[in-house]
Amino acid sequence: MSELALRALPRRESELLEGVIGSTCSRLEFCHMHLADTEYEKPSTLGLHEITFAVRIGVQEASRVSVTWTQDAFGNPNRLSVEESPTVMTSRSVSVQDVSRLAPWSQIIGEPCRAVRPYTYRSNYARVPSEQTWHDVLWGLEFAFPRLSFLIAAACHGEADRQPSANDELVVAYTPESIGRLVVLRECFEELWTSG
Repeated sequence: MSELALRALPRRESELLEGVIGSTCSRLEFCHMHLADTEYEKPSTLGLHEITFAVRIGVQEASRVSVTWTQDAFGNPNRLSVEESPTVMTSRSVSVQDVSRLAPWSQIIGEPCRAVRPYTYRSNYARVPSEQTWHDVLWGLEFAFPRLSFLIAAACHGEADRQPSANDELVVAYTPESIGRLVVLRECFEELWTSG
């Protein structure tokens, strides 16, 4: 796993995340595909929640940032993406759940975000993998608030703490133990693809 500074992310993503740091969280929303049974109800003993589409973080009063997954420039379809919320929420098949008043998420409402920590691993995934296609895949973003930190990971549902490669699904880890399990699993992981 490599940690990179926010400034190493694509410029627009870096700017959006830097706007979150120091800002007060006004709302937290989980965005699900309509037919996916992933609505949040209560904290899990595993400290994880699975989401199919996006997490929206409201900062200040009007601004929202979404974390979802997208395809990178090499064709890898499973990279985390940071976007302005209106661009993410154009699908009619998405339902939005406001979890701001539910445990443990209520702990971040009205609190400033102290830091955002990106996590990557190395991959040569490309339409034609080669030595020249090695690149960093953004698989996780950890948001630190005074009373709660949480990690949004592009990870496979049901296998996030066993399968290190990124996936086109999201898992939110919200206990120190669950965050640690996801990070440790990916610390030395490299995604190696061969053509043919």
